[in-house]
Amino acid sequence: MNREHAQVVAGIVERIDKIEKTIFELQSLSNCDSFEISGFSKELATKHTVNMRVDEISTVIFSQEIVEFFIDTLNLELGELVKELEKY
Repeated sequence: MNREHAQVVAGIVERIDKIEKTIFELQSLSNCDSFEISGFSKELATKHTVNMRVDEISTVIFSQEIVEFFIDTLNLELGELVKELEKY
């Protein structure tokens, strides 16, 4: 393996580590049954918090969206990694 290939492999391993960390974080969120979401506007210097409680439809949808997001993100990253590997 030449130096260029080693650098590509190192970059891929780093990206896989980041993907894995993100997936574990999002998976842990998807197991929750209530959420508190906070947003802050620098422009208006205000903070807004939304509470989503157990068994509310918004909580169910939010959980599903988290799962869908991490699956979509994983598929996107894996697709990019495959393209990168196909170059070599």
